Amino acid sequence: FRDFLASELARRWPQELAELHARAARAEPVPSRAVAHWLKAQCWDEALGAMVACGEALLAEGGHATVERWLDQLPEAVRRSRPQAAHLRGLCAWTHWDWLTVRPLLEQACAGYRDSGERAGYINALGLLGACYNGLGDLVAAARVLAEAEAFDLHAARRVPFCTLHAWHALAQGRTHDVVRWLYAT
Repeated sequence: FRDFLASELARRWPQELAELHARAARAEPVPSRAVAHWLKAQCWDEALGAMVACGEALLAEGGHATVERWLDQLPEAVRRSRPQAAHLRGLCAWTHWDWLTVRPLLEQACAGYRDSGERAGYINALGLLGACYNGLGDLVAAARVLAEAEAFDLHAARRVPFCTLHAWHALAQGRTHDVVRWLYAT
């Protein structure tokens, strides 16, 4: 019945459809339910914002297919130009431990966050990128990430992933004495 009503609305008032979906999205308090309305209204930034608001929680519950389907509905230009889209797509690949897919996506996200001055997103993506480099065995790139992170004055919660990354990096290099030091630093 809902599909019938939606098709009738689209048939009778197609010029009003996008605005009605935008209104529905604004009224919807649950971001995961608002995403579809934002997408149908072609409000790309709002759709991406709603995806970001619920994406990590969905991924933690195994909802990578949902997040990927949402991202696929964004125009290619939006996916390429928004670091949040690359970040979410990278997190989707992360759920499969697909480091070769994760790396360019998180590199794209880091570059976009850095260029836009979005510090919190940049630091989050940078920590994940460092872990990806470690996972790929690219210890030189991981060391660059760690050196870059040292330049930030991070509060304790933001420091923990980087201290853990330092510990993994030290372990990969056989510096077991540094592993303990970095774990205690968290």
